[in-house]
Amino acid sequence: GAAAVSVELSSVELSSSFLEPRPSPRWRGSNRVLLAASCSWCLFVNHYSRDVTGALEREIETVVGIDASKFQALNSAYFVPNIVAPLVAGAFAQRFGATRVLVAMQAVAAVGHLVFGLGGQMKSYGALLAGRIILGLTYEAIDVMPLPILAPHFGEEWGVMVGLFNGALRMGSVANFALSPWAYHFGGLSAALWLSGLFGISGLAAALATWRFDLKAWQGRLPGCGGSGGGSENRSSGTEGVGSVGEGELPSVQVGCCGALQDNVQLILYVLTGALMYSAIVPFWFYGGAFIRDKWGYSLSAADALMLFPEGGMVVLSPPIGCAVDRFASSQRVRVLALAVSMALVVAGFLMLVCVPTPALPPIVPLGLLGIAWASSNTLFWSMSSTMVPKRYYALGAGVIGASLNLGPSVLPVLMARAASKGAALLLPCSAAGLAAAFSLLMLLPISSARGTAVVAAGAATAGAATAGCAAGA
Repeated sequence: GAAAVSVELSSVELSSSFLEPRPSPRWRGSNRVLLAASCSWCLFVNHYSRDVTGALEREIETVVGIDASKFQALNSAYFVPNIVAPLVAGAFAQRFGATRVLVAMQAVAAVGHLVFGLGGQMKSYGALLAGRIILGLTYEAIDVMPLPILAPHFGEEWGVMVGLFNGALRMGSVANFALSPWAYHFGGLSAALWLSGLFGISGLAAALATWRFDLKAWQGRLPGCGGSGGGSENRSSGTEGVGSVGEGELPSVQVGCCGALQDNVQLILYVLTGALMYSAIVPFWFYGGAFIRDKWGYSLSAADALMLFPEGGMVVLSPPIGCAVDRFASSQRVRVLALAVSMALVVAGFLMLVCVPTPALPPIVPLGLLGIAWASSNTLFWSMSSTMVPKRYYALGAGVIGASLNLGPSVLPVLMARAASKGAALLLPCSAAGLAAAFSLLMLLPISSARGTAVVAAGAATAGAATAGCAAGA
């Protein structure tokens, strides 16, 4: 019964950080594999639907009859809710369980997919915008939820697991750029958007499967867990933590933790680095295809095929990079330096795209470089999260990180749409990448809390001035 399960769970030693390496469990049943697969499918469809506007930018503008500013508003409307949504989702996950929140988010997302599909069917910009807003409410929450669900089931394999589900979500983007042009060619815009909606709605079934497999996985690991109770949904004894079963063992977040986070200067720099890093990555998915078509004169299918290279690079490289980081970069100093180098390579990739004349360089070269740099920077960034975030306040720290990552993607698309040219617009994510490299290097400095406030303030002011300058120049 529930009481028996609670007794068993109290003997399970769980860390306050679900990304911290844990002893590998003896249990190796199929439910754990199915759990990872169902979570990965949720990530796959989440990113497929996220990037559908990027694969069909010109087509949406033409069929619906909107200009570039209104199109970019679709992307900003998608990311703006995620400045707050991860914090709310994390709080609910701590209270009600991560798998329940995942199911709820996928149910809300299913409504968004229906509205967005109807918008394409009726050629209604208002419906498209409403659908993107609804989907935006769930995007980052869905991306974050598999972490507390999966981590308790994977110990020594956690680094590899991070690489695998990072590859799964990038595979969603790759599939989108491959399938959306095909669907548009055979059935028009409505067919392409309904295909995205079909994938998205399947995420609800995957979330329900995740809930079931999580329950079965814990029953397989814990002796005495029968057919009832267990799993991350057992809440009768107050096990409402960040992760799955045994969450009641995690320290609860106190009000005073805000002061602790403010005093942690390296955490602030880390969060700023992540925000700038994602500002350099995400907007390009909604902008790169049109840029390639304009500069090199490629067709929709050819441009979207080229966009597979940076995403495909992340799919293929994320798992081995995760293994290499665990194996050869155990020092945080090495990881920070490698992150700075990766972001510098992102700057180089953007400059090659914008500045090198068309006959001198095919786009596959800078796109391939961006794929390598993004795969390494993303893996390195998340590999440091368990040491950067205070362990006692990991739930709050994870929510802050998740929310901050969407600041740039919410603002930059609007600024890029106002640029004088598409090449000038790419200077904004390029500048964000350079600033991310600088902020990551600041993490190497021994900064006290008092001096850190001034350093962070000065860095933020520099970032704001550089972004404003690029926007004005563009």
